[in-house]
Amino acid sequence: MKRRLSELTILALLGLGACAHDRGEVAPGYSWVYLENQSEGAKLAYGLPHSDAILLMMTCKPGSRNVGLSMISADKKPEFTLISRRTQERVVGRSVPDMMSGAQLIEASSRADGAALASFDRTGDLAVVSQGRRFNLKAGKNDRAEVTQFFRSCGRRA
Repeated sequence: MKRRLSELTILALLGLGACAHDRGEVAPGYSWVYLENQSEGAKLAYGLPHSDAILLMMTCKPGSRNVGLSMISADKKPEFTLISRRTQERVVGRSVPDMMSGAQLIEASSRADGAALASFDRTGDLAVVSQGRRFNLKAGKNDRAEVTQFFRSCGRRA
């Protein structure tokens, strides 16, 4: 996965910068997409469907409740904040430099049953604050099933 995300860094970084509006919303067309295969586990990505433009990737092994988070950042600090309704979680990980773009890929972990991700699971509301900018990644009506399936796979729900 690390190699695949590294290959996507340029597109995702461009997407993150270019798609942010003044209100912190992401351009139309972005959505949550769920994928699962036996060898890699469950993945939930926020990006442009059928493309490599991904802003945030969540991964987990079925039943583990541990969620891997990957996000592109031009900031050298390996941190961002997840916000869902009234809950916030500061996420600190490690930076992995991408040799192609010079950007940083932040790799971190959280819990599916932690406050921010559990709220996202229940409500579909999620925002990420990175580099002082807020990006709203709310799951639309068509995305809710994708989000629910991911958290079920991770063991958040029975």
